[in-house]
Amino acid sequence: REGRPLFMMHADDGYLSVVQRIQYVGDHAPHHFKDAWDALVFQEISNDQARFHGTSIVQYAHHMRIFLTGATGYIGRFLLHELDQKGFKHITCLVRDPSSIHQQSSSLRVVKGDIVRPETYAEDLRGCDVIVHLAAAVGRAGEAEHFRVNVEGTRILLAAAEAAGVPHFLHVSSITVNFPQKCHSAYARSKERAEELVRFSSLDWAIVRPTIVLGPRSPWGARLRMLATLPLPLMFGSGRAHLQPVDVRDVVLFLTALLKEPLLSRETMELGGPEVLTFNDLIMRIRGKQCPILHVPTGPIIAVLALMEKIFPLPLPFTAGQFYGLLYDTVAHSHPTVKRLLPVRRGLTSMLEESGGA
Repeated sequence: REGRPLFMMHADDGYLSVVQRIQYVGDHAPHHFKDAWDALVFQEISNDQARFHGTSIVQYAHHMRIFLTGATGYIGRFLLHELDQKGFKHITCLVRDPSSIHQQSSSLRVVKGDIVRPETYAEDLRGCDVIVHLAAAVGRAGEAEHFRVNVEGTRILLAAAEAAGVPHFLHVSSITVNFPQKCHSAYARSKERAEELVRFSSLDWAIVRPTIVLGPRSPWGARLRMLATLPLPLMFGSGRAHLQPVDVRDVVLFLTALLKEPLLSRETMELGGPEVLTFNDLIMRIRGKQCPILHVPTGPIIAVLALMEKIFPLPLPFTAGQFYGLLYDTVAHSHPTVKRLLPVRRGLTSMLEESGGA
């Protein structure tokens, strides 16, 4: 208007800084101008095809400063590799043991710290554009540890992000939040509570719930293969629960694609693979031929394990909560953003072959 620029851009402006300024103009524009501005923004920034003064949104994304937790976990290792391969140049990883990061890259900076001790990483959050939160207590961890890491850790990280001015928060949760019964699953309850904290934060956020994750060196793949390759295949429960396995590489492709979005959606998205089947069917696919399956009732096992977890402070080989994953459906609800960003996904046969199970 009157020949004056609506906002100024500097050479060192980050991707999110530019997007936030575009948003500001749209939000403060006159009503008759706003629709035209929104249409222009959508046309120029959506679908990673935008050009702004000759620079693509993808190029801006590569200058994004990412703070990653859980980089040493199963998904985290694959995500770290994918971000590096896609040219992201500013990745800070929070880890308790720096020697556990084996990837060497000039784009990677490792910070030794603990998610529940913000003084170990608060300064490293300053200047970051987005936090990708993967860190979680899983598996055989006790209830106290699940809530210490998954709930308090998320609460502390959100507070530190708000204090440091980090605008975006990408939270990786779990499909177990959908379990109809969670009383013996500290993991599912803690992930559910962590999601609530994210939703009520002041940050721009998105929550992703992967289903059972398979792929190379998958922990779930190893467990299923062990059950399927016994002389008589073993299944806890009826085996009729439905699952929708997703490949770990598709998970990290989706997370990376979300980072290239101009804005996170403040939505919860569930992410599964292309095929839905029962555990019984999956055991047969892994085994490669039809045969009888020995079904073990889970009710007594869960009751005994739940009692033992209260008596013994040390982690047990299995927890009661882990058996819920065999009893309840773990199928993703369809979401338009998932369809748009990940229209094609690896098939189950490929997942099982690379997990050593087909």
